[in-house]
Amino acid sequence: MITISHTKPDELYICGSIEDLQNFVTNFSSLVERNSNEFKVKAKRIDPTPYDHALGYLDVRVTDGPIKISVISDFVLIEGSVNSMSSLSSFFDFDKSSHKGDHRHHEFFSGNEYIRSDSIPTVIGVG
Repeated sequence: MITISHTKPDELYICGSIEDLQNFVTNFSSLVERNSNEFKVKAKRIDPTPYDHALGYLDVRVTDGPIKISVISDFVLIEGSVNSMSSLSSFFDFDKSSHKGDHRHHEFFSGNEYIRSDSIPTVIGVG
């Protein structure tokens, strides 16, 4: 099961085993195949230290445009087009030789057409 840790305003860490992170990729692929527009992934409650709090789940919604990751109350909302989601899912796609602590940074930079400038910078890691 993944864990999600957050410190306001813009520190977000999504962590899980390689299998947990691969499940995100599978859920996304399945979403597209089913022609659906939303899925949720429950997160394990942990001591979030050094972050301020743990969040309960990811809510992934296919909409229009680039990815926007935001924190709403007790969960992470991820919104974006199918193309943008496909780009995001690659950040969760760690190969089996990855090690605990391996991670990727998903954040906006000038010229990036797949991530909105108001998206929370997110670290996705193997734990």
